[in-house]
Amino acid sequence: GAWVSTPPLQGTFPDYMQLFPEEHKTRVTVTAAAFRRAVKLAGTAAVDGSGIVRLEMTPRDGLTVSGLAAETGSVTVRLAAAVEGRGNKIAVNMRYLSDALRLFEGDVSMDLEEPSKQCVFWSSQEPGLKVVVMPMFVQWGAE
Repeated sequence: GAWVSTPPLQGTFPDYMQLFPEEHKTRVTVTAAAFRRAVKLAGTAAVDGSGIVRLEMTPRDGLTVSGLAAETGSVTVRLAAAVEGRGNKIAVNMRYLSDALRLFEGDVSMDLEEPSKQCVFWSSQEPGLKVVVMPMFVQWGAE
């Protein structure tokens, strides 16, 4: 057999807890399986584009998942979701989002402060499991 040895690294381990925002302005709770299906459907358009899906949420309309591509158009899926706080939006890489959602069963919650900051996925059924997904920067149309 063979073994590998490396010298210890100097310095302090990064404080990864800084990635988890202390506050959120919007919390969305939705069925994880439905969210995964919506991302997969919207991702059919996003694959031809940049691989970005857009998530828009309002207390009145729930969660909208959309993928855009110049050649093939767009795919939009609206999900029934409990939205607490104010309406919000974020664009994320569809592969990272899919990977995060695969970890959850039952309901999953997403906490979001603003479109330019990371969102956090968590579930009361999976205590201790939190997943951070970083945003992508996109043009939102009328802005």
